[in-house]
Amino acid sequence: IRNEEVTLFIGSGFSLRGGAPSARDIINAIKKECPEIEQTELKDVARDYVQRLDDDREKLIDLVQNLFPRHAICDDNQKALIRLPHFRKIFTTNYDSFIEDAYAEKCLVIREERDLTQCSDNLVQIYKLHGDFVNKEGLIITEDDYNDFFENKKNSLIWAPLKLAMMNTHMVFIGYSLDDSNVFRILQHIETICGAEPREMYMIAPSTEKYKANRLKRHNIKWIQSTAEDFLKELEQVISDTIFKDYSRKKVSHQTFIEFCHIHGFNPCICEKREENDIVNIQSYNGKPVQRQISIRTQNDPFANFDLNKSGPIMEEGPLNGKYAIQIPVSNIDLFESRINGIKEIGKENIQNAGKNQNNCKRFHTFNNRLNRNPRNNNCRCQKCENEQIRNPA
Repeated sequence: IRNEEVTLFIGSGFSLRGGAPSARDIINAIKKECPEIEQTELKDVARDYVQRLDDDREKLIDLVQNLFPRHAICDDNQKALIRLPHFRKIFTTNYDSFIEDAYAEKCLVIREERDLTQCSDNLVQIYKLHGDFVNKEGLIITEDDYNDFFENKKNSLIWAPLKLAMMNTHMVFIGYSLDDSNVFRILQHIETICGAEPREMYMIAPSTEKYKANRLKRHNIKWIQSTAEDFLKELEQVISDTIFKDYSRKKVSHQTFIEFCHIHGFNPCICEKREENDIVNIQSYNGKPVQRQISIRTQNDPFANFDLNKSGPIMEEGPLNGKYAIQIPVSNIDLFESRINGIKEIGKENIQNAGKNQNNCKRFHTFNNRLNRNPRNNNCRCQKCENEQIRNPA
């Protein structure tokens, strides 16, 4: 995920906390209208209901639509998802609009083939494989709909981006029950059209029985025991701890790094180089305050019996120029990190390796320069920015 090599596949469980019905809720609502239906799977129940209505499919769609909230609700899952710009493509079988409503103007919804012409790398692409209520004719719910979808290759061009995603990125399934036969049917179809084994796949689910976990293994899916909320929360923390390092080493794209910084209320001034990127200054974004917190924990008290006014090396640069300082051996430091609005910009590993190679030495020197500047200062002092405006103005 840190390297932007993961595609999300989102199921109905991801929207339940926002008020969306589960498959079981839809089945119960249909059977309440037509108690004589004996089928147990949604696609079969929906098919039988339409047949009993003389193929009045529109009434089925209206019944299902009325089970969803009239107004979009952005719950914790959606809020956590939009804080992670590392996901550029999302495939979903959900009918609701919770995901695209959370992204707002930052996404493109793809429901049918003609929407593919509007794709842009600047927007998160959300593929609604089963359609939604915007285009009711394209909504997939009955057994006949599924046959058109899989066997008659309805909207076949939409399968091309999914095939590429399966072959070129890892896939993470969130919001699916291991009892959901539909997800396995999709997997089988993907395996057929790919013609080769896809990259690693993972399913996020809080619990399961052993035989269900074995079913995942047969499809080469690794089970991660977690809820969607806990998984996304932990993921944001990991990215917060590593994104400065990843971007400096060109392991994450410029667009994703900038978006993540903006989400957290600051704007970095950057000099892109062939081998690495330098973050040379930090500014406020959209008027939000920039707060830097530096944490140091040592094995013993370095200030014991030490008078800064009488001993210690003299600082030669920065705001403490000419003042006495205390020198702490790296071996005595248990914790050292600097965070900007909660995002880690440098850690103990940087000071441990600062003198070991030129890149680490430059990185630590750049950090010192950032510390000595006002985060609201718009005048970047780096050589590249002397002749041009800051690349990413606040």
